[in-house]
Amino acid sequence: MAVSTYENGPIRKAVGRFLSARASALGIGFTGLLLLMAVMAIDATTSLRNVEVTTAALRIESGKRDGLLDLLRADIYRSATVVRDYLLELDGARAESQKAEPELLRTRIDDTLRIYGQKLPDTEKDGFKDLRSRVESYWKSLAPALPWDAAVPRAAEAPGSRHPNGVQRRTAREGWEKFTGLATHV
Repeated sequence: MAVSTYENGPIRKAVGRFLSARASALGIGFTGLLLLMAVMAIDATTSLRNVEVTTAALRIESGKRDGLLDLLRADIYRSATVVRDYLLELDGARAESQKAEPELLRTRIDDTLRIYGQKLPDTEKDGFKDLRSRVESYWKSLAPALPWDAAVPRAAEAPGSRHPNGVQRRTAREGWEKFTGLATHV
């Protein structure tokens, strides 16, 4: 009889209610935990996507700035080569034909510096000011050499002699060598 009292009696009902309340609480807790995990997974996915987009944008911007620096370096090197050839040219007519290219390169270098300066983060402003001042110094060092007169016979000049316009070739050449050494560090 004791068995039948347990199966149909008030103890079974009390145990059933206790177990169902506990099971319900566990079910609600696990459901909440699963929902929380799902929300966290969605948030993590969104955050990773945002990081990926930001990283791609930074990579593209950095690549553009690197391209501008490469163009700047190539133009400075090219201008130094053209000025060197101009200074060493013995034929006045050929020297005169080479005279316009440094000015074209200077315009291109100035434009590249302007564009680079616009894309520059604030953390790199001081380095950019230094770069700009070095480029200006480079052009100032070339200023005395560029207005040479093609009518003066160059073959009569010795490499270290004073030019009729009052400029020593060596000074411009040293300026060129100094800056091309600096340009490799840009």
